Amino acid sequence: MRIEQLLDKKEQLMVSILKQLVLEGGSLPHSVLQESVGLSKQAYDNYVVEMGQFLSSHFKSDSNTAFVKNDGYQLSLDLPEKIGLSAIVGQFIEESSKYQILDYLLIHREFSINQLVSTLMLSESTVFRKIREINSVLKEFQIQIKNGRMVGEELQIRYFYYQLQLVVKVRNGHNRTATALEQSSASYQLFENALKKQLKTSFSRSAIQKLHCWLYVTQKRIIIKTLEQTDLSKRFTVFLNDPLFKDVDQIVSLYFSRSSVEDNIYESQMLYIFLISFFIFDEEYYYHYDLLRKKKLPTATLDVYIREMILLHYRPRRIALSLEKQVDYNLSQLNNQLYFFKGRIFEVDVHHLEAELEHLLGRALSTLPTKLLRVALSRYYLKRDQHDGLQDYVLKSYSSVLSLIDFHSLKIITVGLDFDRDDILGEPFRQLVTTELLAMNGLVVKEYVPKGRFDLVITTGYVDDWSVKAERVYAVSEFNSSYDIKKIKEIIYNLKRSVN
Repeated sequence: MRIEQLLDKKEQLMVSILKQLVLEGGSLPHSVLQESVGLSKQAYDNYVVEMGQFLSSHFKSDSNTAFVKNDGYQLSLDLPEKIGLSAIVGQFIEESSKYQILDYLLIHREFSINQLVSTLMLSESTVFRKIREINSVLKEFQIQIKNGRMVGEELQIRYFYYQLQLVVKVRNGHNRTATALEQSSASYQLFENALKKQLKTSFSRSAIQKLHCWLYVTQKRIIIKTLEQTDLSKRFTVFLNDPLFKDVDQIVSLYFSRSSVEDNIYESQMLYIFLISFFIFDEEYYYHYDLLRKKKLPTATLDVYIREMILLHYRPRRIALSLEKQVDYNLSQLNNQLYFFKGRIFEVDVHHLEAELEHLLGRALSTLPTKLLRVALSRYYLKRDQHDGLQDYVLKSYSSVLSLIDFHSLKIITVGLDFDRDDILGEPFRQLVTTELLAMNGLVVKEYVPKGRFDLVITTGYVDDWSVKAERVYAVSEFNSSYDIKKIKEIIYNLKRSVN
């Protein structure tokens, strides 16, 4: 699920325009943008004006200049340094009627159509239409709004709301809807401190934000007496003797003994699942937990299997132990999510992310993530579901883990610069090329010497007139030309792929 699916069509197109501007460097011709969103010129012009008004009314500019600039030929975006696109999208979401229905349902747990009509000031037919549209995007989470309530597995409902609150309230804390969460944080700190004491750990700032967000959703849902836990009960049976779960259950039971809410084991189970699935514990703590947990747990066996598949692919190269621990940590969080949850809310442009990951991995590795996901699904007795965003998220995250290994285990490429010292342009050219190349990972750039060993030599001379000890030699054509820089980077990229 893309977070923009909670917006009406007009706002979706505005977000699409903003994303294209961000991805293309901040400026694009009107003709390109208009064609991409499929609007008439008049409608497009109106959207651009409304978009500019929305931004200026909700966000403060650093220099009191317009966020969106229109020079008649192209549209340009100029955002303040402290405001990212996610904050803008979050503001759009916050004001959408679909989000307001979902938020109302979280806070009040049920509603009548008349209540929504009066609260949101919408017609009855519009409310029904919005609910149908919401249910269409909730399908991948296997939950739905029915008879004025959110129905489905309780773990899935909390998981969905956790992601939604994280996107709209936590990560965009300047929004006014963050107030309720901030006001509740003081009470959550008591539980947080008890949890840290019981588990003998500490939490990062990011982990605390996530924990408070989960507790906020739990607080709103916990007083509902009849909750569906059928799938959770089946899946969790093998985890009941897990040492970490027993510690979590103890603190949850103690918490309930001091409240008016009836204690039940499902609350402990859901909190435990949250803690092991969303990067709440740091790498070192999780490593020690991994040593204690049963190796026959379905998630534990998959962690080992996926890791061995990856290590086998990289042989005969050896991966450092510290890197292997980092890989294990990331894989385990992903595999836990895949085992317990369905669906995913995406904030980023999925197609752009996919293209960038493929570029990072190269052809040799681009098919491995698909194989890893296929194995994971088969071991969990799940089928590939193209509509399940979580499966796509895990697939892309496997790619990210592989790029992490690639980054830390790259063989260093040595580049030699052989520029004519008698040429007045030689030194500035050397500085410009060095600056361009140093932005690339895994490179050593230095002066060429005949007795040195180089993977690539860049020269301003004629290659046929001399010989060098290098796998590749490139003769530049023009002073700091885009053509030369592009070709040099392509050579380096291919060298990296060949030696790794």
